[in-house]
Amino acid sequence: MIAVNKTFLEIKSELQANGYSIVGKLDDQKLIHGLINFIDCVDSTECEINYSGSEKRIWNAEEKSEKVRNLKLKYDELYFNILEEKKECTILAYSNKPLQSLATDVKGRWHLDSFNNQYKIFTFLKDVDEGAGPFEFVNGTHMYAQKLKYLLMGKVISIGDIFTGKRRYQSLDDSWMAKLVSDRGSKKVMVDSGSVVIINTSLIHRASPCIANDRYAVAGYF
Repeated sequence: MIAVNKTFLEIKSELQANGYSIVGKLDDQKLIHGLINFIDCVDSTECEINYSGSEKRIWNAEEKSEKVRNLKLKYDELYFNILEEKKECTILAYSNKPLQSLATDVKGRWHLDSFNNQYKIFTFLKDVDEGAGPFEFVNGTHMYAQKLKYLLMGKVISIGDIFTGKRRYQSLDDSWMAKLVSDRGSKKVMVDSGSVVIINTSLIHRASPCIANDRYAVAGYF
């Protein structure tokens, strides 16, 4: 189902050094089309809808589709082979359409999922180019030294978080992010349909705005 094009040691080394690795490809076109059809057919009332209706998220998708359940098992196997730790993921299947409101829906996207290392495996079901809103991350921000630096600067957690129940890292300040991207550079993960990618989402990252093409993916959250 998933054709891995590197050794697991190479994938792990890339993940440690860069925060992500392109693992290989889902080489079953019938399955890819079936997964896209599944995402399109789930009623929006059963989904999380964001960005003025342009994003559709199906949480725990493995409970709704046998195709997704089978992919989840492959993700669990991949995770064990790469990180040598047995874990089971939950699945988010989602689609993004081009934004209707570029004025508002491009803001507040930069975030990190956790201060500690956290991994997700993505299969992108269509080609991801600049117009399809690629996954984008700031270089090197998965390193603990960088995370500690931003923590001490008060950029990812604030005293006020104790009282609000929210965390600053869930939506980072856009003006600070513009400077950080300028200083450190960022990487956009642009890949072909079927590409399977593992990412450490303690990186500062975002889904770039989808401005021209659709983006479909199935993500395993560990």
